[in-house]
Amino acid sequence: MESRSKAATADGGAGALGALMPLGVLRALVLVMLAFRLAFALLVPPNADESYYFLWGQHLQLSYLDHPGMIGWAERAGEALFGWTLFGLRMPTLAAAAATIALFWVWARKLSPESSQVYFWTLMGVYFCSPMFIFAGTNVLPDNWLILFLLFAAYFLSDFLGDLPAAGGSEISWRNLYLGAFFMGLSGLCKYNALFFGLAFVATMLSDPRWRGLFRAPQLYLAGGIVAFILSPILIWNVQNDFPTVALHSFGRYQHSNDLKSGFTFMGFLREGGAIAGFGPFLLPALYRFLKCSPGTGDKGALQALGRWSFVFSTGFMLALACWAPASRQVIMHWSDVSFIPFVVLAPLFCASPRLFQAHVVVGAVGFAVVAILYIFNPYPLHWLGRPPLEETRYGEDLAAATAARGMGEAHAAFIACPHWSEAAQLAFNAGSDRDIATYDLRENQFGIWRDEKTLVGKDAVLVLRGAVAANEVREPFRSIEPYTVVTAQRFGKPISTYSLFVARGFIGYR
Repeated sequence: MESRSKAATADGGAGALGALMPLGVLRALVLVMLAFRLAFALLVPPNADESYYFLWGQHLQLSYLDHPGMIGWAERAGEALFGWTLFGLRMPTLAAAAATIALFWVWARKLSPESSQVYFWTLMGVYFCSPMFIFAGTNVLPDNWLILFLLFAAYFLSDFLGDLPAAGGSEISWRNLYLGAFFMGLSGLCKYNALFFGLAFVATMLSDPRWRGLFRAPQLYLAGGIVAFILSPILIWNVQNDFPTVALHSFGRYQHSNDLKSGFTFMGFLREGGAIAGFGPFLLPALYRFLKCSPGTGDKGALQALGRWSFVFSTGFMLALACWAPASRQVIMHWSDVSFIPFVVLAPLFCASPRLFQAHVVVGAVGFAVVAILYIFNPYPLHWLGRPPLEETRYGEDLAAATAARGMGEAHAAFIACPHWSEAAQLAFNAGSDRDIATYDLRENQFGIWRDEKTLVGKDAVLVLRGAVAANEVREPFRSIEPYTVVTAQRFGKPISTYSLFVARGFIGYR
């Protein structure tokens, strides 16, 4: 193994970057990781969120209730190219991953031209073996495109800021600012926490006298106008629909919480601490050095400054939200992914311990390989250990959908009913259409925006419930319930999921 150079200098510069582990081993582990990720994408059925986002693409809108429009638009592109298929659903996520890899190669050649191969594969190991980014990148989530566009934004904005002192104000590359603003706007069309990176950019300029003068430049406000124009579909859709997104994120998400009247919860503090560690517990010392070391000059220094502020804003907000009792249980690890965008790129310069980096890569790659195998061969091998299947709700929805469609014809029912938006979304994806599928979920969801439930009042339905449910246990908004059938899906000859179907007469309504 090469001796590693002292890469993390005061100005963030690097000469020839020494390998943290034998390059051949690192390359093999990362490629194995990517192969299992591809296998997962092609073989494992979608979960509820993935199915839900795919349906967004079938109902194109300027924005959506939960998130901005990008995830729905991307899913529509996948369906248009590859049909209503698993590959059509997962293709946008795979495309985002491929674009991320290409950008990493460009960045490696820029940040460490003398050892670009070492830098590239180290960067690949940092990112693709991070538990946080494994989760965000394996599933169809808005985060895939959020991360990609923020990486592009960081690329151009760090170039813009890094060149300013050298340019002396006479040859400023406003092009880089405008391109950074363009990708900032696109990231905002993916997920609302892109705001933290925008705040980080403003704070970076305010906190450094080299860049404060930019606030006198009209070009900066033109760049802000580019961001606002790109984000305008969100505002237009909300104005047209009486601001449902604002209502959802300010109150709707929390109105059913048992902790609505509670205040601080220490468990939220621990939960957000776990989210930080979720980036990669073995890389926490490198993160500490990244945050502690003062940024230097050039594009590396600007990128580090952006990274420090994005960590402050993103982690600070998520920590406060997690400590608020009604929201605490809803804050998920990958909500903090904006905290780590610039750090991911510069992490090879701050990883001083080869053993810790090796542990990060090995645990990430091998750990995901095990998880992927469990999902791909579900319910084996957990069945041998006497354990239940993993996320059995991913499997058997095609059988439930086909049985429900047959039941509609036999019972002359008008629609198929599910008690929750997540169940309706998975059933619809496996049915090949959501035309006849509705949910009577009390919580706000896209099904309520696409379809007026009042038009279903008085009509009959086939009710699909998960698990073995007796007729006397059903408490649903219909005048009468009668059993239709119970079906059990099998995989590799073993039962994996059960569905109880009922003929439900006279939908009462609930709103």
